[in-house]
Amino acid sequence: MGNSECFNKNEWNHLHDAVLEATGENKSKEDLLILFQTLPINIKNDAYNYGMNDTVFRDEVIEYLKNNLK
Repeated sequence: MGNSECFNKNEWNHLHDAVLEATGENKSKEDLLILFQTLPINIKNDAYNYGMNDTVFRDEVIEYLKNNLK
């Protein structure tokens, strides 16, 4: 497994967009780092394996946030 430092700015932008879609909130890079660390391991592993710009990862984040931030 990797760490969050392996992602580039473009990938963080994709996570930002997924969070914005799910919550309607603009998050700072620091907030995104914290949020990423709280994601379930299977979702984080998809990011490490395929990137945060991967459609499956983005869909998983959106679904996870919608189901867990009610």
